[in-house]
Amino acid sequence: MSEKTIKIAKLITGVLVILLLLCQLFTFEKFPTELDAIFKNYNTSVAVAILLVLFELWSIPYLLGMKLPTKILFVSRLAVKVSLAGLIFLESWTVLNGGQSILFGATF
Repeated sequence: MSEKTIKIAKLITGVLVILLLLCQLFTFEKFPTELDAIFKNYNTSVAVAILLVLFELWSIPYLLGMKLPTKILFVSRLAVKVSLAGLIFLESWTVLNGGQSILFGATF
């Protein structure tokens, strides 16, 4: 793929992650209760929700193509993979256990 296509794909993914992050943060007090379909312990749900939001936040510098030191961009690139894989895993597990979608937190 060309460099321009990669930048556009990263920008679109960055905007999507920011949208997910904002939706999850607007209703963060309800977000852990949405995870109760997976985790029966509320404290575990809170910890997972916080980690998911932090990884989404850490992924933004790489997705927006910011000029930062290589180590920070490596951590950001790793955070992209962890946050998206974690979100897919949590979403699938929640829906399979009879819960509602957590993709946008408790916003919808």
